[in-house]
Amino acid sequence: GRWQDAAVSKVLQLERDLDLITQASLSVRIREALAGRSMTIRSAFDTFDVDEGGALDQVQTWAALHYLGLELSAEEAVLFIEVMDDDKDGRVSFRDFHRFVQSAF
Repeated sequence: GRWQDAAVSKVLQLERDLDLITQASLSVRIREALAGRSMTIRSAFDTFDVDEGGALDQVQTWAALHYLGLELSAEEAVLFIEVMDDDKDGRVSFRDFHRFVQSAF
């Protein structure tokens, strides 16, 4: 049969491929939300970093995503934070946030 008739999960059999598509989609959604609010990546991060600690904890990150209109389940939010947290310290630094928002393949 034709590849166009195959389910996406069969065409993209590698979990990594699906993860990359999910990450790219979320990155684009954040960029669009920031643009819609006329926010730069820096101004958004500073707004979300309410305790001025230089990094977003899980609650701040979830609140930021919610503020941007990304209605994610708790499971999706945890996965999203894990993806954004490049150095795996449990917090999303500005570097982590900037890298993720700018990335899309």
